[in-house]
Amino acid sequence: MSKRKYIKRRRFNLALLPIMGVLGIVPLIVHLYAFDSGLEEYAFYYNDKGDADFFLAWKLYIFTAIVFAMACVVIYKLYREGKKVRFEKLFIPLGVYAFLAFLSAIFSEYQPFPFTGGYEQFESVFALMGYAVTAYYAFLFVESEKDLKIVIIALTFSVVCMLLIAVSQAFFTDFYKTRLAAYMILPISKWSEVDDLLFNFEEGRVYMSLYNPNYVGSYVSFLFPFYVMLALNKWKFRWLLAPGCIVIGVGLILELLGSQSRAGFVGVVAALLVLAIVMNRKLLKYSVPIVFALCVLITLVHKANADSDNYYINKILSIFDPQKADEPNFSNLSADGNQLHITYCGNVLNIEFDYESETGEYAFHLTDDAGTGIDVQSEDGEEGWVDVLDERFPKFKIRAVGLEMYNTAGYGVMIDGKEWYFMNSKEGVQVLSPGLKPATPYTSETFGPLEGYERIASGRGFIWGKTIPLLMDNFIIGSGADTFVLEFPNDDFRSTYYGGYLNTVITKPHNMYLQIGVQTGVLSLIAILAFYIWYFAMAISTYARLKKLDLFGLTGVGVLCGSAGYMVTQFINDSSITVAPIFWTMMGVGIAALFKSRSDLKAQLEEARVLKEQKQLAQAQGLDLSESQLGGIQSIVLSELGEQSSEASSDAHVKAQGNSSEDSDAQSEGSEDAQTGANTGSSTTVVSSSKKQYKRKKRR
Repeated sequence: MSKRKYIKRRRFNLALLPIMGVLGIVPLIVHLYAFDSGLEEYAFYYNDKGDADFFLAWKLYIFTAIVFAMACVVIYKLYREGKKVRFEKLFIPLGVYAFLAFLSAIFSEYQPFPFTGGYEQFESVFALMGYAVTAYYAFLFVESEKDLKIVIIALTFSVVCMLLIAVSQAFFTDFYKTRLAAYMILPISKWSEVDDLLFNFEEGRVYMSLYNPNYVGSYVSFLFPFYVMLALNKWKFRWLLAPGCIVIGVGLILELLGSQSRAGFVGVVAALLVLAIVMNRKLLKYSVPIVFALCVLITLVHKANADSDNYYINKILSIFDPQKADEPNFSNLSADGNQLHITYCGNVLNIEFDYESETGEYAFHLTDDAGTGIDVQSEDGEEGWVDVLDERFPKFKIRAVGLEMYNTAGYGVMIDGKEWYFMNSKEGVQVLSPGLKPATPYTSETFGPLEGYERIASGRGFIWGKTIPLLMDNFIIGSGADTFVLEFPNDDFRSTYYGGYLNTVITKPHNMYLQIGVQTGVLSLIAILAFYIWYFAMAISTYARLKKLDLFGLTGVGVLCGSAGYMVTQFINDSSITVAPIFWTMMGVGIAALFKSRSDLKAQLEEARVLKEQKQLAQAQGLDLSESQLGGIQSIVLSELGEQSSEASSDAHVKAQGNSSEDSDAQSEGSEDAQTGANTGSSTTVVSSSKKQYKRKKRR
C-alpha cells in the first residue's frame, strides 16, 4: 500500500479546479440542445419532428471536457513523477470496468451511439470512462484538510442552488417555467420562442436540474448522510456551519418528499443503517444532534405522508408486496413467411392474407394449429370488420385496410378490443407499430420468476423481466454505452402493450446493475461490484474501529453511508449524467479520506499495543499505575508515534539524532533508577524512565 502525505497547503491547489467544476457547475447545467436522435429507422420510434434536450447533453459535453483536462493533468504528473504517483490496488477493478466499457463501445454494432450519447440518456463511453478518471483524480489531489474544505464548498454551492430550485418547484412557480430561466436555457436565436417553452412535470413535483424526479432519490440518498456527518465536525465557526449542515440535510429530505421517489426513501434508510453500524458507540458522543436530526426527519416524513393520505408509505410497501397478474389471453405473436401465428388462450390461429394489387382483390385464409380451416363472417360489419367464427377465438375480428404510404394493402386483427395491423412484404408478414412502421412480429423472452409481476415497482418488473435474458448475450463485452434502447425489445409490440409501454420508448432498464451488464458486459458489472464491495469492506472495518474522527474521518463515513444509500437506490434507478459525476467524484474523495483514516487507525492500534505492553509489564512487576501515570505513558507513546509518522528528510535526521541521545540517556537513567530503587523494587524503572523521558521531550 502506498504512503500518502497529508500536508497543510498555504497556496490554493490549482489541481482542484476540475473537481470544483464537476461538483459545483456540471449538476446545474440546463441548456437547449437540438439534435437528431438517429432512431427514425426503427419501428418503435415515430417522432419525426426532431428532438431537443435541456438537462443531459450539455452536462455530458462539459463533463467530458473536464475529464479530458483531468486526464492530461494525471498524464503530466505520471511523466514528471513516474512511480512516485500514488496508486492503490482498490482502483484496479474500476480500471477494468473502464477498459471493458471502451471495448464494448469499439465493437458495438450500434455505432455511433456509444461515442455520441443516445436519446434521453447522453451517457456516452467517455462519461463512463470519465467516472473512473474522476474518482482517481479526486483521490490523487485531495491531500490536505484545506483541499477537502474547498471540495466541500464547491459541492455545497451546487447543493444550495439545487435547494433553491426545489423550493420554487415545490411551493412557488417552477424556476424553469419563468421567463428569466427561459432566457438562460435558450440560445439567443430562440428567445422569440420563450413563451412556447413547456415542461411536462406536474405542479409541485420536484426534479430540480436532474431531469427526472427519480434521480432526486439517488441524489438525496447520497448527500443526506454526508451532510449529517459534516454537522458533527468541529468547525472554526461551528455555531454557524453545523446548523447550516443540518438545514441542508432537512432541505434534502424536503426535496425527496417533493420528488415522491420511493427509491430515495429506501436509500436514506439504508444509509442510516450503515451509519448506525459504523458509528456504534460513537453515536453516544453525538447523540444530541443525531437525535435532533432523526426527530426532524421523522416529523417531516410523517407530516408529508399524512397530508398525502399515506401515499409515501403505501408506495414503499407496494415494492415489497407485489401482486401477481394473470397471463394475458393473447400470449404469443410470430410469423412464418406470409403466415401470421397468434396464440390465444393456448390456441393457435394462423392467418394468411392474399392481395392482388392489380385488381385490388384480397382473401383471408384462417386455420388452427392442426391445419383445420376457420370460417369468418360472410358480410362486412361496421367499418369493414368481420367476425371470426370460432368459439376458441371470441370477439376476434379481421378486416382489410389500404396502406397508401406503402402502396399496398394490409389487414387488421382485433383481439379483445385492441386493433393490430399487419402487411405482407419481401421479408414476410410485418406488424405495424403505432406509428405505422413495419417490424417483424415476434415475442421476446421473459425472465421466468418475473412473469406475472410486470407491474411491480411502477412497471419496472416488465422491463427487468425483458432485460435479464439479455445478459447472457452481453457477458464479456456489452452492446455499448447508451445502446440499451436498441438492445431492448422495444419492437416486441405485443409484450410492450401488455407491459403498459406500447407508446413509450424504453431507453433504460431502471436498474443500474442491469444497465451496466447489458451495455458494458457482465464482466464489467462484476468489476464494479468488486470495486465497491472491496471499498465497503475496507471502510466498514476502518471506521467501526476508529475512535476519533477528524474532518477526513467524518467525510469518509459520510461518503461510505451515502454511497451505500446510492447503491441501494440504483436497484430501481439508472446511472445518469445528472447524478453519477457527483457520486464518482465524491467516491474518490471518500477513498482519499479512507486511506487517511487507515493511517490514523494504524497509529491508534499501535498506541493501544504499546500501552497494553506497558500496563502488562507494570502489573507483572506488581506496580499499580495511577491514571496520571497512564496518562504520562500515553503522552510519550503519542509523541513517539508522531515522530515516526514524519517523512520529511530533515525531520528524519533530527529524529535519528534524538533517538540516539535518548537511548544513551535512558540507559544511564535506567541504571541510576535500578540503584536507587533497591527498597521499592525494580518495577519503578518503567514509570520513572517514562516520566523523565516525557519531561525531557516536553522541554526540548
